[in-house]
Amino acid sequence: MRSRLASVAVAAATAMMLGCGGAPNVPSAPPAPPLHLLPTSDLAQAAGLSWLVQVRPRDLFADPQMVQAIRWLFSDARFETFARRHGGIDVRELDELTIAGYPQVTLFLAHGLVDPAKVEGAFAARATKVDGRGIDRKADPLGTIVRTWGTVNGERQQLAIFGREAVGLEVGRFGPLRAAEFFAQERLKKASPALRVTPLDRAIPIVGNAPLTAFAPGPFTGEYERALGGMLRAATAVALSVRIAGPASPAPDAGRLAVRLALLGSFQNDDPSAAQRFAAAIHVISESALGRLCGLNDPVAGPDVHAEPDALVAELTISATSLFRGIQAATGASVDELMRY
Repeated sequence: MRSRLASVAVAAATAMMLGCGGAPNVPSAPPAPPLHLLPTSDLAQAAGLSWLVQVRPRDLFADPQMVQAIRWLFSDARFETFARRHGGIDVRELDELTIAGYPQVTLFLAHGLVDPAKVEGAFAARATKVDGRGIDRKADPLGTIVRTWGTVNGERQQLAIFGREAVGLEVGRFGPLRAAEFFAQERLKKASPALRVTPLDRAIPIVGNAPLTAFAPGPFTGEYERALGGMLRAATAVALSVRIAGPASPAPDAGRLAVRLALLGSFQNDDPSAAQRFAAAIHVISESALGRLCGLNDPVAGPDVHAEPDALVAELTISATSLFRGIQAATGASVDELMRY
């Protein structure tokens, strides 16, 4: 009897110790830090970059007149078809979209609410062959990174899903997307994002923050040397920004865009007439067949061409409808190519 009571007492004491913290605590693993996903350009590596375009679709589509103008280039049906083929990703609702070009590969980085299962399933449905899948980061639903790759439309493609907030897709030779994953985890210490290093880091303050920006670093060789009257030969970078300038009237087609084009380099130090040469090159472009098609020969305001420290800048305001209608007429097939990814 006494032995049984002793056993019960020992068991009770042990239970109390366990319940009251008498047993040593096993430390739990700290939660994974949040992914760094904005701006999406921070996920695009500088090494090997040929060009980069960054768009804030939600900002553009918040303006009814911009919606009317963009429909000349991308119809609602195109966006809806794209969303169905890509797991519900509606480009119009994205916070940001960055497209970066590298030798033999194009990288797409989109930020917005996504359904990981649907996006991955849609990739598998488009692919003629899925070669592999990996979980590159295990964390909570917002911090997990899932990657899958295969062949789509005869091209090598690789998809990365960053939690429920972002998606990356590379088309062509694999490489930049894996770098984007490391940038998102802030694990790359010896590499830099495209817009964080010279010369493009200097371009951002010149063109400013805008719903649409585009950048291309130099040097410019081959056929590009002759562009802009040969001025690209001495340029270190080209940058462009497009802002909504506001309506000229309540008419649906009265939306206007403020365009700022910057040519980076020490032109004003080497050639006092550089601004005049730049203005002449802009005039040639505006009077070209494409320039007339896009309404550049008849701007709402400008062009104003002037020199700033380390850059030549051209500013003009144009009709949004004329621009998108002209681009559609000149490159309709190319636009369809973009939407097929």
